[in-house]
Amino acid sequence: NLPGRLKMADPCIRYVGDEWHTPYTEEMQIDQGSQVATRVRTFGNEETLQRAEGQGEVLEARPPVEIRYANMPPGGSWVASAERGHTALFYVRSGSVRVRGPVEVSDEVHAGSTCSLGNDGDYCWLVNAGDSQADVLLLTGEPLREPVVLGGPIVMNTQKEVMQAYAELRNGTFLN
Repeated sequence: NLPGRLKMADPCIRYVGDEWHTPYTEEMQIDQGSQVATRVRTFGNEETLQRAEGQGEVLEARPPVEIRYANMPPGGSWVASAERGHTALFYVRSGSVRVRGPVEVSDEVHAGSTCSLGNDGDYCWLVNAGDSQADVLLLTGEPLREPVVLGGPIVMNTQKEVMQAYAELRNGTFLN
């Protein structure tokens, strides 16, 4: 999501990954019990985001978001730091994981599902208890502290803005 002041700004996209030569950090975390290694890539430092925007026109700064990708083999786990007070959510791209912490989530989070985490901790701990690889994206960032209204794929701050966006979409003027 974007802050309200940027909702109708020109769209932009930041490509990250090897194909676009964007830097990332990579680490291996070894589960102390199973001795299985989980590979974690982190995107989101200023250098990464600046290179992802490419050369030429400078885009208006977006709120900083840290994107982490973990490739978790069966038996692997991942302890990811999350700044206290920040929003944190993860999306399971494939496989399934369990969330561990003071209170363990009783059900597994499966591929295609998103899990929001409370902002009162400083880490999250994911475990792949399944028998297949799990790929997980973790997104963290400072909360916007603005109202959120969902209208299908459109996210705005008020119902009136959602209705306006759909009217513009129908008229062919959305984001023009």
